[in-house]
Amino acid sequence: MPLRTRIEFVRTGGRRETWAMQQMQRCIAALAHERFATHVPNDDRTLDEVVEWIAADAGLELVRPRLTPTLLRLRRLAVGIRHIR
Repeated sequence: MPLRTRIEFVRTGGRRETWAMQQMQRCIAALAHERFATHVPNDDRTLDEVVEWIAADAGLELVRPRLTPTLLRLRRLAVGIRHIR
């Protein structure tokens, strides 16, 4: 194992750098492009609030009302069950 690889291995706490981590700088630079200039403020916002913000920013009208908390939990449960392998 080359010295640089060993140093990186120690620097990352014993974890091998994954392909995704190697792509991080390239992706950050690409996302800084003007095409991605609209950033969604999502701190302290619910999922519904973020969806409504995106729709308003894009000039879209949402046709479905928000799910009630109970239906939202059921929907998330159903999606989770469908993803069990």
